[in-house]
Amino acid sequence: MIMTDVDLIRVDKTINRGRPRNILEFDCLGPAAHAYVLDAANAGGTIGLNLVWLSPHQLEATWQGQANLLFQVAQINDVIVSVRDLSHDAGQVTSPKR
Repeated sequence: MIMTDVDLIRVDKTINRGRPRNILEFDCLGPAAHAYVLDAANAGGTIGLNLVWLSPHQLEATWQGQANLLFQVAQINDVIVSVRDLSHDAGQVTSPKR
């Protein structure tokens, strides 16, 4: 099992007392091509994760592959977090498993 977490920290440290806040969590069965190293070859990890700021207050996460969205914070302070699974239904917002 391969876990992928996304943490958010605001530069001015006004969210979560300046500590990173976990906002997304995924799992997938893999495989991973090689041990994870932050480099161009691993961009997006094993699920093709991509994070884009649509505005100063909206972050969109997209991914492709056999990942399961386990956890999502939909909004933290004034930041809205949206997600899309591009491998299933392009444009459809996905909700985390409960």
